[in-house]
Amino acid sequence: MKIEIEIPDYTDVQVWGYRNGLYLAGGMEFTWDANSELGTKIEDDAFSIIANEAGLLSMANHCLNMAQESLDVYDLPFDVGCELEEGSEYFVLVKTPTPEKYLE
Repeated sequence: MKIEIEIPDYTDVQVWGYRNGLYLAGGMEFTWDANSELGTKIEDDAFSIIANEAGLLSMANHCLNMAQESLDVYDLPFDVGCELEEGSEYFVLVKTPTPEKYLE
């Protein structure tokens, strides 16, 4: 399977909210597929992300957005009732050049 994902360049313009179906988060444009279903749970000390194909592709878009070289540090929260299905566990995706500091 070949999938193409468009990743808009990060800008220093700090905009928050929705525009033309894209979620704008502080200079990033995140695309959510309309059919996305994404959820999380913690069971037996394991954190699981559960998603359909559209949800996984949307999450891949988010990860690729955050991987841009022009972005050093970024925190992206995933909220229940917004990005995540009801009953999910809230989590934050973090990009940092020093992951060990977050894991202390």
